[in-house]
Amino acid sequence: MMPARGTRYREMSIQRALEWAFGTEFARVDFDQTDSLDRDIVMGGRDTLSVLADRAILGCKVDGGGSSEPHPDAQSLAAAVKMLPDGYGGRRMAIQIMTLARAGRSPDWIRNSDVRVKPRTWAQNQHGRYAVVEDLPEEKKLIRGRVRRYTPQICPIIYTPDARTIAAARRNYLDWWGALTYIAWTVAHWQFDRIVLTDAMPPMTPWIIPTNPT
Repeated sequence: MMPARGTRYREMSIQRALEWAFGTEFARVDFDQTDSLDRDIVMGGRDTLSVLADRAILGCKVDGGGSSEPHPDAQSLAAAVKMLPDGYGGRRMAIQIMTLARAGRSPDWIRNSDVRVKPRTWAQNQHGRYAVVEDLPEEKKLIRGRVRRYTPQICPIIYTPDARTIAAARRNYLDWWGALTYIAWTVAHWQFDRIVLTDAMPPMTPWIIPTNPT
């Protein structure tokens, strides 16, 4: 929702707004505090001024880590993050969102270029570290009219990170993306004092490279 006419405001995506709330304003989610008021904020979609009025009366707030109180808009965003339902990751996801926002980062989904091939086993001798090879069954080969016997060798390899680790990282990224979508939907009609949320979202599947149709 747009701030009142004449008010200076900043347009932000939900990701950028959370980075501002947690990274710049030092808002935080504190699960040791009473949840009832924050739940009322999230479920009721109330504006910042009424939120502050109730918080002043009840003496509770979303805790701030800076030398001064976080901006009211930042406190409201933190309240929305705090009340993420379990279906969107609950407290675990709320803490992850806060931590990543403070660092100005997205979850690591592991780029394909980050996957490396390494020898499965290493050994050490007086000359240093080397990859361990394994013998295959003896084979025969015709060389210059004569049959030669030889033992092929291979170096077993591993991919790191492995497919299971990559899948878990990308599942977590999708969960984070879904949680941001839910938060954006939750606060879409809230009356903020200084910010306006845009519809922009981080890419949903950044590991998929679009192909040009032929």
